[in-house]
Amino acid sequence: MRPGVEMKQANQAVIDFYKKALRAAKLIRDDSEVSKYYYHGVSHSLGLDTHDPCDRTVYEPGMVITCEPGLYVAEEGIGIRLENDVLVTESEPEDLIGNRLLDVAEIEELMGR
Repeated sequence: MRPGVEMKQANQAVIDFYKKALRAAKLIRDDSEVSKYYYHGVSHSLGLDTHDPCDRTVYEPGMVITCEPGLYVAEEGIGIRLENDVLVTESEPEDLIGNRLLDVAEIEELMGR
Protein backbone atom coordinates (compact mmCIF):
# COMPACT_ATOMS: atom_id res chain seq x y z
CA MET A 1 0.00 0.00 0.00
CA ARG A 2 2.56 2.45 -1.27
CA PRO A 3 2.26 5.37 -3.69
CA GLY A 4 1.88 4.28 -7.28
CA VAL A 5 0.62 0.78 -6.43
CA GLU A 6 -2.78 -0.02 -7.87
CA MET A 7 -5.43 -1.16 -5.41
CA LYS A 8 -6.03 -4.23 -7.56
CA GLN A 9 -2.33 -5.15 -7.17
CA ALA A 10 -2.71 -5.17 -3.36
CA ASN A 11 -5.78 -7.36 -3.69
CA GLN A 12 -3.99 -9.71 -6.07
CA ALA A 13 -1.12 -10.04 -3.57
CA VAL A 14 -3.64 -11.32 -1.01
CA ILE A 15 -5.15 -13.74 -3.53
CA ASP A 16 -1.70 -15.05 -4.46
CA PHE A 17 -0.86 -15.57 -0.78
CA TYR A 18 -4.15 -17.39 -0.16
CA LYS A 19 -3.60 -19.65 -3.18
CA LYS A 20 -0.50 -21.05 -1.50
CA ALA A 21 -1.82 -21.01 2.07
CA LEU A 22 -5.16 -22.63 1.23
CA ARG A 23 -3.45 -25.34 -0.83
CA ALA A 24 -1.04 -26.01 2.06
CA ALA A 25 -4.03 -26.27 4.41
CA LYS A 26 -5.64 -28.67 1.92
CA LEU A 27 -8.73 -26.48 1.65
CA ILE A 28 -8.39 -26.02 -2.12
CA ARG A 29 -7.05 -28.06 -5.00
CA ASP A 30 -7.41 -25.45 -7.72
CA ASP A 31 -6.52 -21.73 -7.55
CA SER A 32 -10.00 -20.82 -8.76
CA GLU A 33 -11.37 -22.04 -5.42
CA VAL A 34 -9.81 -19.14 -3.47
CA SER A 35 -12.99 -17.11 -3.94
CA LYS A 36 -14.81 -19.65 -1.76
CA TYR A 37 -12.73 -18.42 1.21
CA TYR A 38 -11.87 -14.84 0.22
CA TYR A 39 -14.72 -12.93 -1.36
CA HIS A 40 -14.17 -9.24 -0.77
CA GLY A 41 -11.42 -6.77 -1.49
CA VAL A 42 -8.45 -6.15 0.78
CA SER A 43 -9.00 -2.42 1.10
CA HIS A 44 -11.39 0.49 0.89
CA SER A 45 -11.02 4.19 1.46
CA LEU A 46 -11.73 5.62 4.88
CA GLY A 47 -12.83 9.14 5.66
CA LEU A 48 -15.83 10.93 7.09
CA ASP A 49 -17.94 7.92 6.18
CA THR A 50 -16.75 4.39 6.88
CA HIS A 51 -16.74 3.54 3.18
CA ASP A 52 -16.04 6.93 1.62
CA PRO A 53 -16.25 6.57 -2.14
CA CYS A 54 -12.89 6.61 -3.84
CA ASP A 55 -12.56 7.28 -7.54
CA ARG A 56 -8.81 6.64 -7.46
CA THR A 57 -7.43 3.23 -8.24
CA VAL A 58 -3.82 3.97 -7.31
CA TYR A 59 -2.58 4.58 -3.78
CA GLU A 60 -1.43 8.16 -3.25
CA PRO A 61 0.27 9.87 -0.28
CA GLY A 62 -2.31 11.21 2.16
CA MET A 63 -4.92 8.53 1.47
CA VAL A 64 -6.34 6.77 4.53
CA ILE A 65 -7.42 3.24 3.68
CA THR A 66 -8.20 -0.03 5.35
CA CYS A 67 -6.20 -3.24 5.15
CA GLU A 68 -8.52 -6.16 5.86
CA PRO A 69 -7.70 -9.43 4.12
CA GLY A 70 -10.56 -11.56 5.45
CA LEU A 71 -10.61 -15.34 5.33
CA TYR A 72 -13.82 -17.31 5.80
CA VAL A 73 -14.04 -21.07 6.26
CA ALA A 74 -17.79 -21.76 6.21
CA GLU A 75 -17.39 -25.51 6.68
CA GLU A 76 -15.67 -24.80 10.01
CA GLY A 77 -18.04 -21.97 10.92
CA ILE A 78 -15.28 -19.39 11.22
CA GLY A 79 -14.33 -16.10 9.64
CA ILE A 80 -11.29 -13.96 10.35
CA ARG A 81 -10.95 -10.33 9.41
CA LEU A 82 -8.65 -7.95 11.25
CA GLU A 83 -8.93 -4.42 9.95
CA ASN A 84 -6.03 -2.01 10.13
CA ASP A 85 -6.35 1.61 9.10
CA VAL A 86 -3.37 2.78 7.08
CA LEU A 87 -2.05 6.18 6.02
CA VAL A 88 -0.32 6.05 2.64
CA THR A 89 2.88 8.13 2.92
CA GLU A 90 5.67 9.00 0.51
CA SER A 91 7.55 5.86 1.62
CA GLU A 92 6.32 3.24 4.10
CA PRO A 93 2.60 2.98 4.95
CA GLU A 94 1.79 4.11 8.48
CA ASP A 95 -0.33 1.77 10.63
CA LEU A 96 -2.85 4.03 12.39
CA ILE A 97 -4.20 1.34 14.69
CA GLY A 98 -1.03 0.98 16.76
CA ASN A 99 -0.85 -1.50 19.61
CA ARG A 100 -3.70 -3.99 19.42
CA LEU A 101 -4.37 -7.61 20.13
CA LEU A 102 -3.40 -9.95 17.30
CA ASP A 103 -2.36 -13.03 19.25
CA VAL A 104 -5.08 -15.72 19.37
CA ALA A 105 -4.60 -16.31 23.12
CA GLU A 106 -4.92 -12.57 23.86
CA ILE A 107 -8.07 -12.24 21.79
CA GLU A 108 -9.66 -15.31 23.39
CA GLU A 109 -8.79 -14.00 26.85
CA LEU A 110 -10.41 -10.66 26.03
CA MET A 111 -13.50 -12.47 24.76
CA GLY A 112 -13.73 -14.44 28.01
CA ARG A 113 -12.89 -17.88 26.67
